[in-house]
Amino acid sequence: MIHMEQVSYSYQKNTPPMLDNVTLHEKEPVIGAIWGRNGAGKTTLMSLLAGHNRPDYGTVRIMGQNPYNNLSAQGHLCYIQENHPLGKNWTIHDLVTIGSHFHSQWDEQLAKQLIDIFELPSKQRISKFSKGMKTAALV
Repeated sequence: MIHMEQVSYSYQKNTPPMLDNVTLHEKEPVIGAIWGRNGAGKTTLMSLLAGHNRPDYGTVRIMGQNPYNNLSAQGHLCYIQENHPLGKNWTIHDLVTIGSHFHSQWDEQLAKQLIDIFELPSKQRISKFSKGMKTAALV
């Protein structure tokens, strides 16, 4: 599923790496959490897994594929940063519609069930959601 081997990444040349020699192996589908202090590299790690950046050293694989600039590998994951600039007027309906275009195995029924479970208001703009509601909408 997820395979990172001795991954290092720096944002600028000649600076200490934000991630240095990181190895991570997940063989089964999981819902996990990453926590740490500010500046620990959580977002950097996720951006490498999502294929937004390429590691300076080491390998990253999602379902056996390099995720960097690879839509096939990226189809196996979803990563939206906390401060993602969603449209100011987007609703849950808009988010679901857009999500369905990016995921070939989209399950509309499951999306509706999750909206009900998390009690997300369908007509309210996401920008007006509480932080917890935004988190539920973007997971």
